[in-house]
Amino acid sequence: MLSDVPPPLAAIFEKQVTVTAAQLCELLPMSAKTFQAHVRLGHIEYVDFGTRDGPSRRAFTLEHVLRFINSRSFREVPYPLKPNRQGIVPAEPINEKSYTFRLAMQRETEQAKRRREYREAVAEFGPFSKRLPPSVGLAMSPLAIAARKRLREEAKERREAEKAAAAVARLAKKEKRQKLGRVPAARMKP
Repeated sequence: MLSDVPPPLAAIFEKQVTVTAAQLCELLPMSAKTFQAHVRLGHIEYVDFGTRDGPSRRAFTLEHVLRFINSRSFREVPYPLKPNRQGIVPAEPINEKSYTFRLAMQRETEQAKRRREYREAVAEFGPFSKRLPPSVGLAMSPLAIAARKRLREEAKERREAEKAAAAVARLAKKEKRQKLGRVPAARMKP
């Protein structure tokens, strides 16, 4: 049974069934404060030998310790799996047929395409140009591109209609002023 257990743990658990928190802190590379935080957060299970009225006496079995160590074990795996903040991912074998692997590969190719488009746009317009297209660096679907184009065309038509309406209103106002005789016809601009 103890053949799969690390030697320091095997040595201590050959003599006794449970260990105290202080003994476990010596075996594991962590301070008592960190270990107590793990206990409080429920990362490691324990057996409570204390009485209901007295102080809690926590003891840890080999099974609890091994489960805690395995839950905290990580290994680096080849990219493209998304790493956590420390740059490592939980220890799992890579299955190239899995959905997450294919999704990660798809995201990587999309990101490479966006980076390439951005580099081309920067080469054409310059790195700090305000003329960079807004879609550079963003993945846009054909539907989104068509919707954006339609919105631009509608906005352009609206601006032209507003300009035409304003021009008609100005002409009507000038004609009204001329009829009332407030502005002589010679002073009116064509």
